[in-house]
Amino acid sequence: MPLLAAAATVLHLVAVGPFAQLGRLLPSPDRRRIVTVRYDDGAGVLRAILSTATSMGFEASVLGTEEHRDGARPQVRASMRFSGRAPLQDLVLALDDLDGVTGVRLRNDDDD
Repeated sequence: MPLLAAAATVLHLVAVGPFAQLGRLLPSPDRRRIVTVRYDDGAGVLRAILSTATSMGFEASVLGTEEHRDGARPQVRASMRFSGRAPLQDLVLALDDLDGVTGVRLRNDDDD
């Protein structure tokens, strides 16, 4: 009986192991999403955004930035792509709560 139990365990690991690895390699649906963050310029907000994303297990890529001078303080609008295991919506909510962030928008890569 112990031999049968050991054989069953080995077969289970051989059958399930590759599927677990494959699941980690599959792209997340959030991978094609772009987060646009508008924040106060010169206040260290980008550093806080990247720190928050990293602490939540995301990697960040800044796709582009635009400077805006609509109000009293200059602002930056940064388009970013984040990849990670947690839902991207969790990161969007966390970024929206940061001091100096004035807006966060989540969109698909093919949206205008």
